[in-house]
Amino acid sequence: MSTISIEREHALRQRVARALKTKSEALSSTFQTSGSRSVVGSQLYLEGVHFDLNYTTGQELGKRLITIGANALACSGVRPEKVSVLLGMRQETHEIFLTEFFSGIYKATKKQKILLSGADLTVSPTAMAVSVVFSGSSFLKGSRSRVKSGDILAVSGPLGTSAAGLECLKKIGRENLHNWESLVRGHLDPPPQAAVSEKLLKLSGVRDCVLLNEGFAMDLNLAAQRWNTGACVRQVQLPSIEAINWAGRSLNVDPQRWVLYGGEDQQLLLVLDPKKAKNIQKKHRLIIVGEVVERKKGVKLINSKDQIQPFLPRAWNDLVRRTAPLA
Repeated sequence: MSTISIEREHALRQRVARALKTKSEALSSTFQTSGSRSVVGSQLYLEGVHFDLNYTTGQELGKRLITIGANALACSGVRPEKVSVLLGMRQETHEIFLTEFFSGIYKATKKQKILLSGADLTVSPTAMAVSVVFSGSSFLKGSRSRVKSGDILAVSGPLGTSAAGLECLKKIGRENLHNWESLVRGHLDPPPQAAVSEKLLKLSGVRDCVLLNEGFAMDLNLAAQRWNTGACVRQVQLPSIEAINWAGRSLNVDPQRWVLYGGEDQQLLLVLDPKKAKNIQKKHRLIIVGEVVERKKGVKLINSKDQIQPFLPRAWNDLVRRTAPLA
């Protein structure tokens, strides 16, 4: 898969918007029902693009898809309350896998106090496809505070774990990863962030909360474009777990590739009011990684050699791991 720039993605969205006779900003997988605070959001997951059945059990997949969808909805200011799951399964799918898949969905919804309101399935002639449809209510009163230059950027936890875990699963095999369980869990069992996101977004000093799913570089660039600002982060301040350094040495991969460009971490990127950032960071154990700057300065990375370089957005495919080489 080749790199897709933000400009290219924006142009494609504009083309689709023209065909639908609407504005590109209106294109979204979430929409608010007329005359109420109820919001519906949907996610589509495809085998070979968003998951690979060679590396996950049915139960792990069910739990993972519910968690990712709930996280995304909460970061948009909506409390996930109900979910329906539509499954297109391969004809040769074993009934045991099917039972495990819906068992994982049930466990995830019960743990996160989300009502499983519907489930249906059909046969897919080629790959497995899953559509997860959430509904919930907006928990934000009024509009969010505008992000501006000088605001503090912080993340909720370590980066690169999911990408490192998947690469280890692909190249080493699950049966050989007993000592690296943290990497496997990072990919197959992402952290549920819906309740955390809601708590943080309700704080007066939190201006925005972004779910890190496409990779830190891509998500930061997309967020800066939405904020109409630039951003500057320090590479040495980006958190990671020690296990990805072991994995990097074993696979002859620079672990910073996973940290900077790896996707699906399901951690949170927070924008904090500089006057309240210290107290929020300490109370919620956030890691400060940089700050918002003027738009004309662009999105920059201060690398490990203390050099300032452009922090370019990179497209991210969950199974085709393509990243930018480090400068």
